[in-house]
Amino acid sequence: MNTTIRLSISLAMLLAGTGIRADDAATYGTRDDLLPGGAGMAIKGNTLFTTVGAESFAKAKRLAAINIADPAAPKVVSAVELKGFPQDLALSGNLAYVVDGLRLCVIDIADPAAMRIVSETALADTPEYGPQGIVLDGNDAYLACRRQGVVKVNVAKPEAPVIGAVVPTPFSRGVALVKTDGKTVLISADDTRGLTVIQDGRIVASQPLKQGCAARVRIDGDLVFVANGGSMLSVFKIAPDGRLAPVAEFPTPPGGVYYGSYAYDVLPFGMRAVVAAGENGLLTIDLTDAAKPVCVGASKVPMSPLVRGVVRHGDQLFVNGGTMDGRTLL
Repeated sequence: MNTTIRLSISLAMLLAGTGIRADDAATYGTRDDLLPGGAGMAIKGNTLFTTVGAESFAKAKRLAAINIADPAAPKVVSAVELKGFPQDLALSGNLAYVVDGLRLCVIDIADPAAMRIVSETALADTPEYGPQGIVLDGNDAYLACRRQGVVKVNVAKPEAPVIGAVVPTPFSRGVALVKTDGKTVLISADDTRGLTVIQDGRIVASQPLKQGCAARVRIDGDLVFVANGGSMLSVFKIAPDGRLAPVAEFPTPPGGVYYGSYAYDVLPFGMRAVVAAGENGLLTIDLTDAAKPVCVGASKVPMSPLVRGVVRHGDQLFVNGGTMDGRTLL
């Protein structure tokens, strides 16, 4: 593939606050989370929306709007405070849907400089059962709710979402959606249990992992890319009936494994994938030879040792990373 991707690591400090420790759900967001949380990132026009504060030691928990008209100098437009540890997000029209570990937060982003919370819907009393991932399908949102499984929420009325059916899965941390043969298929990233495939509200297939723990899942065509925790990347091919077949594995980052090495997110494009790999930075994996995937690029992000999310905008990659003092950097 001849696409040239330039890494834009212009610094944007996303505001810092302070928090106190607590142990009850009412103050979730001021205590440690249960699992490493990836960042949510999405772009609308020249504005990048990103979650801030998924790390357990984060000082601020927010949705930030950043003007990227000049990729060399991104500018924070505004940020809206959130209660929990904001992780994944999805955009639809003038609304952002953010999951924060306990709640689904709907935010009006029509004016990025004046974002406002439209509604907050509790999905759980404790983070073990709360949402970590989200995907949208028209008026329906599907939330990856850890021990609860995948929860369907109707968002036809954003000011009053309605919680619907639950499909229990082992431990849903991320969820993706694909249309195949006119059917809607959901794929849940179920931590050490691998992937769970859901169709028409029922489980139609399960796919174990050789190793690692599925944290986030992305789909490109008929290929399913899994950010696989400590084992980096797994790729599967999805059949029309929803079943998955292994295609490739990239288990070890170059230069060895660091303490904070962890695949939080993956960005697929053709037979390449960019992995947000924690302390290993940003890895570009060439999958042309599926039997022998090759890392063709490894970029450490200055001042940001915990790379947790990546999004593409033209020939630019924007990276969400955390620092050891609790800030979030873009």
